[in-house]
Amino acid sequence: MTTFGELRSHLQGEPTAKRWTIACAALDGFPEDALDDQIIPYVNGAAKRWPDALRVAPESWVRRTLDGAHLAFWPVVRAIDLSYNYLDAREVLRLLNSERLAEVTILNLDSNRIGPKGCEALARAPGLSRLRELRLSFNGIGDGGLQTLCGARDFPQLDVLDLENNDLRTCKGMPKASFLGGLTELSLAHNHISGRWLAALLTTPSAPTWRRIDLAHTRVNDLAIDALCGRDDLELESLDLSCSAVTSAGVTMIAQWVGAATLKNLRLESLNIGDAALMALADSGHLTELETLNVSRTDVTAEALIRVASSGALPRLKKLRARRLGVPVEGLQVASTWQALLSALGEGASVTI
Repeated sequence: MTTFGELRSHLQGEPTAKRWTIACAALDGFPEDALDDQIIPYVNGAAKRWPDALRVAPESWVRRTLDGAHLAFWPVVRAIDLSYNYLDAREVLRLLNSERLAEVTILNLDSNRIGPKGCEALARAPGLSRLRELRLSFNGIGDGGLQTLCGARDFPQLDVLDLENNDLRTCKGMPKASFLGGLTELSLAHNHISGRWLAALLTTPSAPTWRRIDLAHTRVNDLAIDALCGRDDLELESLDLSCSAVTSAGVTMIAQWVGAATLKNLRLESLNIGDAALMALADSGHLTELETLNVSRTDVTAEALIRVASSGALPRLKKLRARRLGVPVEGLQVASTWQALLSALGEGASVTI
């Protein structure tokens, strides 16, 4: 049996996943009557300095709860990772239907099968008012599930919402979602949402806090980019438009957008763009904070890449991805291009061609 002193030494050390795992195993060894009165309050106090992402529920706790056990440990948990567990809506409801989860701030349900009914369970869950991060990718929630989720009133602190690959065709309900104004990170990647719906979402007045938007593999187009660039209140740091319908005209809009001044990461992989779009970015004058640029699988040429990298127009650019360009870089040209780009971008640069 683990002693209180051993538990204390683990919690007072440097926060690590290993130490948290050991601490959680130790909790299983204490008498239940000591947990609520002494041990749980101590753990919560000692772990205040720990990142919520490390305070994850052990899989055994989750399984025992799903099997009907009433565990006293849940108040110390801040994160639940149920990704790739293939849970259905009924199992999710069973887990969430407990006020013991009131302290949870991170919930990862990626790659399950919760569907629209799982969203109903989330919307009705009694103890998720502190949730800051909700990951629901690959769950087949559909438009109906999204509308249900957007109608929930119990996510006042939601900061991150991941809806990748959920058979979404619209953003209906999202502009009116009570949590929208608090989001800093939103992923709608790998959905069938059209530019019209995305334009409506991007012009929602309650979305000025967004920092990271992932629209890769959607039908986002220049109409939506025009809507985005009409905003002067965003401080966007990351924008992923890979494999979308955005053209050179849309990229040029981004280059001319005053709001691009805060962008650090821009992914344009597999867009129908060429050297003109790249030069527009270089001539922007706004992209002074850009650190990462991905133009892989586009018609950008190696010569244009070297020209831009050498110009100093993107002074913070240190990571460049340009694989499988439309005009291939082959043979000895690969090495010479790679070396020229590394030299142009300076110390600490990373180049993939």
